[in-house]
Amino acid sequence: MDIKKILAGSKFVIFMLILAVIVGILSYRDSKVDIKTIKKVDVKTSSDQEDIQTKMEQISFYFYNPATNVIEQTTNGIESKRTIVEGDYVEQIILKSPFVPKEVKFLSAYRIENGKKEIIIFNSDLRSLKATNETLYNGFVESIKRTISEKFNIQEVVVQIDGDSIL
Repeated sequence: MDIKKILAGSKFVIFMLILAVIVGILSYRDSKVDIKTIKKVDVKTSSDQEDIQTKMEQISFYFYNPATNVIEQTTNGIESKRTIVEGDYVEQIILKSPFVPKEVKFLSAYRIENGKKEIIIFNSDLRSLKATNETLYNGFVESIKRTISEKFNIQEVVVQIDGDSIL
């Protein structure tokens, strides 16, 4: 029996030999790959390092002081960002205004009329403040208007409650 005749007569055997060679090559190659150990990460330490790296930036804004019935200017630290937007100021005004219900959320700000007019939209929970104490509501709205118009050089600021039409 000649090996050439056996190999020539059986295509299946040739296929199996080629497959065995490929598996052998892949197995040899995979055995040479170094397996790196996984680094154990302490979550508490990582978050502490992030806190240290987080820089605070001071922003100034207006807020309504119900004790004195005056709109006052104050500063507060926020996480440093590349760009401070209207929402950052509005969120700080909400935080500084304890009379604003906790459910009140800033939704969005839109500039229209070539940037001369800004519409600030809140969720419908602000409507309860407007209904219960209009003086506090007006002071809150005025503090937002002053802050946004001063910080972003806007001529007209409109505060809108979601679902209400602009007058």
